[in-house]
Amino acid sequence: MYCPSNGDSIYGGYGDYCFVSSDRSKNASLTYLREPPFGDAYGRLIIEGRPFPGYVWGSFFAWSPDSRYFSFAWMQTLYDRKTVIADINTTTFCVLTDYIHDMILGDNPLTLTDKKTGFTHRGIHKVEWQSYKDVQHPAVWTERAQYN
Repeated sequence: MYCPSNGDSIYGGYGDYCFVSSDRSKNASLTYLREPPFGDAYGRLIIEGRPFPGYVWGSFFAWSPDSRYFSFAWMQTLYDRKTVIADINTTTFCVLTDYIHDMILGDNPLTLTDKKTGFTHRGIHKVEWQSYKDVQHPAVWTERAQYN
């Protein structure tokens, strides 16, 4: 699925997806794992060939206009929902304090706007960024099989 060039988010859930930046230079692949009772689907994410830690909710995903940042709903452990921004150039990510369902990701300066409330998160570069450079996933097919 090609993401809009203005940083607007697109929905992807309940399946396997590949989210491609608008300039087609970057991609992120979501592999479906399962759905909790009365909840959205979740899976594992690989960004530009690198596994991302934890689990990713099937929800809204956004690439920044410059294709450097990718934002999505994430959980480190089952079933906590947070919003994450990954910096593809540095293989780092930050976790925002608020969960944002549907967003617009800006890149100059880095901002994330909640489309429902209109609130824009600024100063994101000042929060703690963590590396995902050395993350390893279990075999997804083995992990998927344990839930079926």
